Amino acid sequence: MSALPMLMAAPFAPMSPSVAETYQLCPHKELLSHFYVESEFNENLHKGQALHSTVRDAARKFQVGGNWPDMDELVPMLRSHLSKLPSGEEQSGQSETLAERVDRWLSELLECLGGFLLFAEGKVFPGGVVSAEEWVCLDLDHPAGKVRATGRIDLLLRVNGELWVVDIKTGKVPESYEVTSPLALALYVAAMREAHPGQTVRAYEVYPAGDTLLEYDTDNVDADLGKLVALGQHHFVETEWPKHTGNHCNWCDHYRRCMGLDEAAAD
Repeated sequence: MSALPMLMAAPFAPMSPSVAETYQLCPHKELLSHFYVESEFNENLHKGQALHSTVRDAARKFQVGGNWPDMDELVPMLRSHLSKLPSGEEQSGQSETLAERVDRWLSELLECLGGFLLFAEGKVFPGGVVSAEEWVCLDLDHPAGKVRATGRIDLLLRVNGELWVVDIKTGKVPESYEVTSPLALALYVAAMREAHPGQTVRAYEVYPAGDTLLEYDTDNVDADLGKLVALGQHHFVETEWPKHTGNHCNWCDHYRRCMGLDEAAAD
């Protein structure tokens, strides 16, 4: 079996936590995403972006008026975002019309949208939204090295005098009931600690469709930042691909094109 992808140092390289987490999960997927994610329409990605944009718009309305939009307001907001497809994707080989596709996506996201509203109305009161879709950029000088890390916080809330970093998830609740994006949450906690010194900062993943709130253990921030820095200092060079499979392969967007997939093991 050939080796895993070789790495070459790239000091102080910009790094998104999501890229680092994908690499940890599967180096094959991370490399393939650079070739295909920009050229192929991804329904799940589009639906996730539309829901996040709706959450952002709802949070900003709440900041202004002090009340969360109800479902009668949220559904048209979500439909509008779902209808904004990339140029050339309105039909693109689809048997459905655009209106039919949007109706299907909307029905798939209604439970998630309703779950978000229940979370928001139960946890966030007037004055409780600090920001929505706040971009962060942090230069990390860690014993493992240096990296400039960037990311976006879905919601920054003030709850019972504490700052809550909230990452909205549209997928299924993980079976382990542990957060799935620890590197991103570590970055966000570190950035908010720097921006709001002396305040308690907590971080959560919210799975609205499953009515689940998973808390990130902030005692792990330093260790997770170390992982982020180590990954951020490297990039891919030419390599051979090992045969492999994992429990994530069957739902990977690159399942059938992966040069490393062991199809016998996967099937």
